[in-house]
Amino acid sequence: MSEEILKRPWSRWVAVVILTALLLGGVRLLAHFPSGHQPEEGAIRLAWRIAGEKVRLCRKASREEQAAIPQHMRLPEQCQEHLLSYDLQVVINGQERYAAQYAPAGAKGDRPIFVHEEIKLKPGEYDLAVHFMPAIGLVDWQSRFGELTEDEQGQLKQSLAGTARMNYQGRVRVRAGRIVLLDLDEGIRQFFIRGG
Repeated sequence: MSEEILKRPWSRWVAVVILTALLLGGVRLLAHFPSGHQPEEGAIRLAWRIAGEKVRLCRKASREEQAAIPQHMRLPEQCQEHLLSYDLQVVINGQERYAAQYAPAGAKGDRPIFVHEEIKLKPGEYDLAVHFMPAIGLVDWQSRFGELTEDEQGQLKQSLAGTARMNYQGRVRVRAGRIVLLDLDEGIRQFFIRGG
C-alpha cells in the first residue's frame, strides 16, 4: 500500500517536504544546544594594517662612487629609502601589558604593517592607553644605512619629526565572552573602539 502512495507524484513531494522540515528542525535544535563552558574572560583585540611611511637619506656621491657608475646614470646625490618600523605599547590601568616592534612585511620590507594581538582580561572597566609610533633608535638606522654623518642624522630627525604618532586613551568595558576591538582608521590615522 505504501509503495502505491509513493508512486503518486504529489505524495512524493509531501514526503520530501516533511523529511526536509524534520531535518531542518533537528539542525536548528542542535545549533542552540550549548556545548563546552561559558568563557570567564573577555579580550581587547588590536587589529589593523598601516602602509609604512618612508624615510629618505641622501648624501653627496664621492668621485670614486661617481666613476663606478655609467655616465648616463650618475646623480649628484645617492639616496636610500626605507619604510619605518613601528613600536607598539599597550598600557592597562597604568601597567604596561604588551610591547613589540612591527616591521614592514615582504622580502624587501616594502609591504604594509599588520598588527593582530589579543589581550585577555577579566570582566570589568579598564583604563586603556595604546601608543603606536615610528621606531626612531639611531643605532637601528645606523645598522641599515651604515655610519650616519651629522648631515644625515639631521635629515633623519627632520624626516621623523613629520611622521604620524598614533595614540588612544580611554576607558573600555570588557565583558565575559566578548571582544573589544581597537581598530585604526588609516586615512586619518586615528584609533577607534568597536564592540564590547
